[in-house]
Amino acid sequence: MDSLNWFKIDCLYPITAGMDNTDELTDVERIQLKNEGILEDYEQGTAVLNLTEDTIVHLIPKCFIPKEKKYKKYYTEIVMKSGDVLFAVGKPENVYKQLNEYLDSFPIAPPGQLQ
Repeated sequence: MDSLNWFKIDCLYPITAGMDNTDELTDVERIQLKNEGILEDYEQGTAVLNLTEDTIVHLIPKCFIPKEKKYKKYYTEIVMKSGDVLFAVGKPENVYKQLNEYLDSFPIAPPGQLQ
């Protein structure tokens, strides 16, 4: 059993091995460079979030066309209260649904009782 029970979601992240000084780029700048075909590629991985420590404040729809492809890739920019940003795979409706399913997995205490 997962004792931490943190929220897990598939995210996109850029591969930046071919660039110099990529440490100075924000994630948004990296995605923009990828859109322009400057970055090599992107990969998909799982982000693990502790939503009690840093809550989600925005789900913003985004889309790009991967280099040499003709189909759009939809993703959601997740903005955390801390200002951190990650790029979840899929549209905001799907991310919102995953968040609700995650939150529904916790038992709810009866009114007036703490767990």
